[in-house]
Amino acid sequence: MSLHIASSDMSRQLRRLVNDMVIPFTDNLLVGPCPHGVTDFIDARVRYWRDVPGSGRTWRAMYGRLVEALGSHSEITLWSSGSLQFSALRWMICSLTRERSSTRIIARMVDRGNKPRDDLLGCCEERLGLSELRALLRGGAQPISKTQRRADERRWRSFTSSKPVRFSVRCRTEDPVLRRMRHYHLQHFPRMIRKQLHVSLLDELLLKCVSRSWSHLGEILMRRSDEGVALRTRLYCTGDAFMVRRLHEWLGHDGQKPVIDVERQPSNALPSGVRYRMTRRGLDLLERGIRDISDGPACSIGGGAAYDPAQPIVAVMDGGEWTLAELRGTSRG
Repeated sequence: MSLHIASSDMSRQLRRLVNDMVIPFTDNLLVGPCPHGVTDFIDARVRYWRDVPGSGRTWRAMYGRLVEALGSHSEITLWSSGSLQFSALRWMICSLTRERSSTRIIARMVDRGNKPRDDLLGCCEERLGLSELRALLRGGAQPISKTQRRADERRWRSFTSSKPVRFSVRCRTEDPVLRRMRHYHLQHFPRMIRKQLHVSLLDELLLKCVSRSWSHLGEILMRRSDEGVALRTRLYCTGDAFMVRRLHEWLGHDGQKPVIDVERQPSNALPSGVRYRMTRRGLDLLERGIRDISDGPACSIGGGAAYDPAQPIVAVMDGGEWTLAELRGTSRG
C-alpha cells in the first residue's frame, strides 16, 4: 500500500479515490522555527503553535503519525498544486527518508501554467477538485529520482541550518522554485538601505497598516492602501496567525519604548477583543529606521532567526537584487 500526503482539502478528496493511507499535512513550514533533527524540530513546532488553541497537541500527533508512516511504507505519494509550502514539505520528506533509499517517492502536481493569482509567490496550496485529482491518478506516476532526492535533502539541511545566509546563497540560482523561496525568505530580515538599517519588508508592511488610529486585526489586514494590498499578498505565505504573533512580538519587545499600543476590550477574545495603534516611537522607527538589530523582536524562520544580535543578518541590494549578508557594523539614525 502507498502512503499519500496532501493538504487538508486534498486529503478529504483523496480518501474518496484511494484505499491507501492518507495523511493531511496542515503545518506551514514557511513560518516559525524549523531546526534540524526530528525531535528538536517537532518540539519547536509544538511550542511555536502552542498559543493557538488545541494546536500543540494536534501538531505532535500529526508529526508522530507521519514519522511512523514514513518508516512503514515503501511508496510515498506527495500531492500538490506546486506551492512553496509543498516544496518545503518535499524537502523534509526526502530528508526523513534519506536512510530508506528503497522507498519510492512520487510527486503528483497540477501544472497551473501562467494562471494569474493573488498569491504572487505561489506560497500556499490551491484547492484541487475531484476531477483534477482523478486526472493526476490517470496521468502516470513519475518517481523522484535519487539524484533529486539527495538535492532536496541538502536543501532541507540548508533551510534548517542556523546559517540563513548560506540558504539564501544556495537559492540564488535560475531554479524558479528556489528563487521564489529566496525572495520570500529574505523578506523576514531587516534591510540595509543607503547605509541605514530598516525593519524587514514584512514588518514594514504590517506596521504601516496598523496606523495611528485604534484598529482591530481585520481592519489592519484589510487596509486599502498600497501597503495593505502588498501585505495581503504575503498572507498567502504566512497566514494571519503569523501576523497576530508578529504584532504581539512587537508589543512585548522593549516595553519602556513600545512601537505599538494595545487596548483590550471587555470581550478580551483574540483577535477581536484587541485593538492596536502605532506610537510616536513606532512612526519614527518606520520613517528614520532602526539603530540596531536588537531594536526589533526576533523572528524565527527555518533554522535561523531574523533580528538576532548574536548573528546580525540583513537584506542588502547586490547586483540589482536583494540578498542576505552578515552585518559588519551598526548604522545609527
